[in-house]
Amino acid sequence: MSLRLFFRTVLDELLYHAIFIWYLIKSDIVEIPLYLFSRGLRKRIASLGGENPRVVIDLLSGIGSAAVEFASLYPDARVFAVDIDPGALELVRKRAKRMGLSNVETVVADARELPFEADSADVINISFGLHENRSHDRKMIIGESMRVLKKGGFLLVADYGKSGNILHRAIGLFFLRFFEPEWAREVLSGFVERELKEAGFHLKKFYHEFPLSWFARAVKPDFDTVYQENRKD
Repeated sequence: MSLRLFFRTVLDELLYHAIFIWYLIKSDIVEIPLYLFSRGLRKRIASLGGENPRVVIDLLSGIGSAAVEFASLYPDARVFAVDIDPGALELVRKRAKRMGLSNVETVVADARELPFEADSADVINISFGLHENRSHDRKMIIGESMRVLKKGGFLLVADYGKSGNILHRAIGLFFLRFFEPEWAREVLSGFVERELKEAGFHLKKFYHEFPLSWFARAVKPDFDTVYQENRKD
């Protein structure tokens, strides 16, 4: 490797990490407490996507932490990272390339009005994005998820949660108070659960396996699928 190529490689690495940190602070600040206290959360959520989904949509994708987990776990699936920020999605593309993932596609779009056909997705994921939206917008996003999912498809939702650990609770409240909008605390009070039910989703299960968070698996009603899923319980 020539000296010039070496320095260019180093500069590219520094630039990538600088941009990564910038978007982390700007758009995905929640990644910091998740990294510190809930490593493995994204991978655990991705594992709930069912058997061999063909189309996975990661809404409000941000820097793509969930999208790359889905793409890694389901290499034969088309994984769409959807966000309104084209700069963040450029970072998603770079992350996917660095990880050797060829099945990640990025879509610049408003989650309240998705450019996907009805009944076209097997899985839709929303990780730590709903709290950034007011109730009216959350309902629109959840409604669009209902429209785009196939019958029997899964909606996976994760967000801030209450913790029995005093330290974890204090950290969660600190981030909600100083880094998130004032309505973000609604995710701690059951608002999202009610909104999912109002949209017509069948709530499969709520999980509280990791500090600072909860995540849920909801199903777009299809009586045969719901019956089979209930039998597995």
